[in-house]
Amino acid sequence: MAELEAAHRVLQKRTEVWVSLQTMSRDLTSSINLTELAGKIGKHACEWCGADRAILYFFGGERGDNAVVLATFGWESARITPSVNGYLVFGSSSTIWPSW
Repeated sequence: MAELEAAHRVLQKRTEVWVSLQTMSRDLTSSINLTELAGKIGKHACEWCGADRAILYFFGGERGDNAVVLATFGWESARITPSVNGYLVFGSSSTIWPSW
């Protein structure tokens, strides 16, 4: 009986993940703006990983430019800094910076 219950839990979790992936696929094709899409991605990422919070940054500038918060999930707005130095988010490794 214990094996059946364990197998049931595994199948239930896999089903939840598949449904979430299907929802994410729909969101990717139906979202009309980047901020809305980023919010949905953060929500799904939390669900998939079992995390309480997620934050997505947008970095699109020269080296050292700021990373801008694109979306948050589960964070108190008072704790969010809308823009931070890109090195604080992405680190200083040259592998993450595009070569211009």
